[in-house]
Amino acid sequence: MKKPCKATFKNQNCTRKSHANELCGLHDTQTRRHGHITSLHPNPQRAIAHLPAIQRFASRLAPGGVNEQCWEWQGHQDKDGYAWFHDSGKKQRGHRWAWVNLGEQPLNNGTEIDHICSNPCCVRPSHLQALTPTKHHTVSQQRKALLAAHGKDEWEWNAGNPKPLSIRELNFGIVNGLPVNLWGSEVDQVKIED
Repeated sequence: MKKPCKATFKNQNCTRKSHANELCGLHDTQTRRHGHITSLHPNPQRAIAHLPAIQRFASRLAPGGVNEQCWEWQGHQDKDGYAWFHDSGKKQRGHRWAWVNLGEQPLNNGTEIDHICSNPCCVRPSHLQALTPTKHHTVSQQRKALLAAHGKDEWEWNAGNPKPLSIRELNFGIVNGLPVNLWGSEVDQVKIED
C-alpha cells in the first residue's frame, strides 16, 4: 500500500498517494524543477475557484507593511497597488470588500475608504476608515505633506495598533495566521486544531 505524499504548502497537506521520494508525481516534478513545493494543486487558481469568497480572499493575504501589521493583498492589483477581488461575478476593490465583509461596517453610496496605514494593498479593516470624498481628499493631502516632510522611510503609522473592528475580523486573522491585536497585545500565530 502506497503512503500519502509528504508535501505540505501553507500548512496544508497533499492528499495524493506517493510515488518517488515519498512525493506524488506533481510534487516530485515541482521539487525537481523549482527546488521546492510551489502549490498543492496543478492549477492553483482553479483549485480555489470553488471555495467560498471568504476563503478565496484569505488565500491571497500575507502579513506586511510597517511592523508586519498590514494584511497585504497578494492577488491582482491595479497600477497604484490597490487590491481587486471577484465575488459573485462582481469585480470590486479588495479593501471595500474587507470593510463590509470582515469589518462588518456598512458602506453607503459615495463613501470612500481611506488607508490609515498609507499602504494601498492593505485590506485589514482596522487599518481603514470610511470618509466622505471631501474629507478623504483633505486627509490624503495632509498625509502626503507629512510623508514629504519626514520621508517614507521615517513614516511609521502605528496609532497603537488598533483593535479589530469586529469579532469576525479578529477570528479571520487568527484562523488565517495573520497578525491581530487583542486588547493591546499582539497575537502572532494561533493554531486552530481541526
